[in-house]
Amino acid sequence: MNPVRDKKLEIFADTPKASRISNAMKFYLKTNYPLALDSYEYRYPMPTMHTKYNSRNSKFNARLPKTASVLDLGCGGGGFIKDCIDEGRIAIGLEGTDRYQKTAWGDWSIIPDNLFTCDITKPFIIHRGDEKLYQFDVITAWEVMEHIPEPDLEQLFTNVANHLKTDGMFVISIANKKSINPKYQVDMHRIHEDLNWWLDKISKLGFRRDSQTEANFDNQWVRNERKSYHLVLRKKN
Repeated sequence: MNPVRDKKLEIFADTPKASRISNAMKFYLKTNYPLALDSYEYRYPMPTMHTKYNSRNSKFNARLPKTASVLDLGCGGGGFIKDCIDEGRIAIGLEGTDRYQKTAWGDWSIIPDNLFTCDITKPFIIHRGDEKLYQFDVITAWEVMEHIPEPDLEQLFTNVANHLKTDGMFVISIANKKSINPKYQVDMHRIHEDLNWWLDKISKLGFRRDSQTEANFDNQWVRNERKSYHLVLRKKN
């Protein structure tokens, strides 16, 4: 069964822009779920678009392999992706809501061809026009996991496994605190668990922790908030 319908989205249109990858490529996205309609981020948007939703850290980027391709899940304003592109990387961001896109907030107005809306907890395929899964060297998700209902983690990790190269790394930060939306009085975080719980869950979903590579990043992360776990993950052999 293939629940993913054909919906082609071109990346790198013909119009020249300031930020371009030198070897411009066209990418396509197949999905039945262009928005995360059930997510709290879509249903209860925060009243203020905080700068942290467009985080970037050049020191993190400097620790990535220079030619690494990057997929960022929950990309917010797209600042991290913008920096990756400026460094000459293939880089794409997926965001579950369309509020940033509609308001051209953050870097959406600068690199709109590299940022797309998509429900990352549902099946999707990124490809280059041949419907063959494109795999990335690095996939990131900054302060995303705690926003996902536990039953949806399995499909999210399946999507990651599908789009991550065999020797690629999945870099994530996970907050373990409440995040109350002042307008709706809703806790935006769906999961509140300690590190051991997450490591057990991650292992069951087919990934392992790479502590040595974590140390190489020297605590330089795109998001580095208090009460957050920072993990580098690899697919199990």
